[in-house]
Amino acid sequence: MLRYALTDEGRLISIEERNVLPPYFCPECLSPLGKKMGPERLWHFFHYEGEEERPCKKRGDTKAHESL
Repeated sequence: MLRYALTDEGRLISIEERNVLPPYFCPECLSPLGKKMGPERLWHFFHYEGEEERPCKKRGDTKAHESL
């Protein structure tokens, strides 16, 4: 589960930093990320579907989490 992302300025941020607006990027593969912040699950960043052309070790974490 992705708990950290990069901003467009290259700063590493935590999912808890609410005042940082998109875009967000994966620290591993630099693909664009989305943000999920719901009341029932842990907040996390996720890879968008259709961005599979870049290999990423963190992408498997996202796919495994989606099945929960």
